[in-house]
Amino acid sequence: MNIYEPIWAKYYAPKLSAREINQFRRAEMRGPSLLLTDIIQQQSFDPANRRYMAVANRKDVRGRNHFLRAELGDGRAEWELQSLFTNALQMSFPWDDDFRHPSDRVGIARHHILTIEFDSPSLPFLKQQLSWFRFDKKPTDSPMGKFVRYLRAKYADFAGLNVTYSGNKSFHYHFVVETSLIAGAVPEPSSARLGFEKAWDRLRDEFINSTDLIVPSTERPDQSLREPEMYRRLPNGMRLNDKEEHFFGVPVGDVLMQVVMWEHLTLQRSRGGSRTLLQPADFAMAAPTSATASRTSGTQVQTTIQPGEEAYCAGKLETIFNGVEAWPRFAGFDRSQGALRAQFFNSPGDRHP
Repeated sequence: MNIYEPIWAKYYAPKLSAREINQFRRAEMRGPSLLLTDIIQQQSFDPANRRYMAVANRKDVRGRNHFLRAELGDGRAEWELQSLFTNALQMSFPWDDDFRHPSDRVGIARHHILTIEFDSPSLPFLKQQLSWFRFDKKPTDSPMGKFVRYLRAKYADFAGLNVTYSGNKSFHYHFVVETSLIAGAVPEPSSARLGFEKAWDRLRDEFINSTDLIVPSTERPDQSLREPEMYRRLPNGMRLNDKEEHFFGVPVGDVLMQVVMWEHLTLQRSRGGSRTLLQPADFAMAAPTSATASRTSGTQVQTTIQPGEEAYCAGKLETIFNGVEAWPRFAGFDRSQGALRAQFFNSPGDRHP
């Protein structure tokens, strides 16, 4: 008998069909998650390179530090009791200036997870998402499987997908990408965070425009998970419900299971795509000491912008002016007039910022 059968039967069954309830039941009985065992557990603690992926059982952890991850490695904490993880960060301690700013410590591990989540209050849309995971013979025959096959055929660095239920009203779509191209092409990246953000943008556009999934125009991904350092739901983790208005009416204090609804990962390279979600130019973005020539005069102009500052500003502007919830959309910087000038697209049809 499933451990969480009382929860499925009492709280979920009144809102879902028998077929949909069975998807949660089967997910609870699913074996170990490859994303958890082969990537997160293997790559989340690398003291030699001062790199880690933060793991936590609550969001209010100072500096999203590596201390609990070290305890997990020593056996002083249990993976089953955790609920959150981040992408790779550089280690820091409370006395370091960047300890409270994990966004300044984004690192690059062997694999990176681009997470899409629709934080939607719509029950019909949750049901539609459940339909994406259903198949007759094999996972890749499902609508989500067809989308994964499309991504594998197009992007050489795409390794697969894990879909983890958040425990409430959403699913976390963990898309796994390889970083070997970046490591080889950009040995010392100046804008790792921005590079991952731009890759998330590419994936978001593919997701919401997929003809296999047909995402409603009223539903768009949560922008916060665009940031590599943000917490996301750990596969097969668990947590206590802290929401008085839980989507399915589960009481505060009851345990919520973050079951894996769908997973297909191929970590051995066998993909034929000619493009990449991670693009080296995004990871090497830095202002030169002398700007490029003006498009009209051909004269050189000087700029005082330091390496890394342009990338930081670009990341902030892209978050605010993203062209999803509202326009304009940030298009990049122009230095031809002697200063760093932000340019924007005013509408989806605008091609001249």
